[in-house]
Amino acid sequence: MHHDLMPKLGLNWGLLTQEVIDIYKSHECTETSMTSKPDQVAEGLLKIITKLLNTETISYIINLVPFIFQQSLFPEKGRNKLKTSKSRQDAYDLIYEICRFETDDNKLSGGL
Repeated sequence: MHHDLMPKLGLNWGLLTQEVIDIYKSHECTETSMTSKPDQVAEGLLKIITKLLNTETISYIINLVPFIFQQSLFPEKGRNKLKTSKSRQDAYDLIYEICRFETDDNKLSGGL
């Protein structure tokens, strides 16, 4: 992603990231079973969040991880948001990218 482009557009990484995260959290997933059509909106939001991952947004995105696990993948109560293998893979890919993301602080502390 072009880091110098955001200031030129008058956008803020943190605000943009939080907005996309909020949209993902409030999105009513259209998947009803493992065999239903993948929810392209949920998939797209997860991919956008993955692309927004940088040193300015990592704290916002890390805060999304519990929601992904507890609501989207493995809820204790109710229904999971993501049911198809494609959308679940997108969630796993985002978590993988978060886990492998390194900042200077992260390198010093040995990881997330």
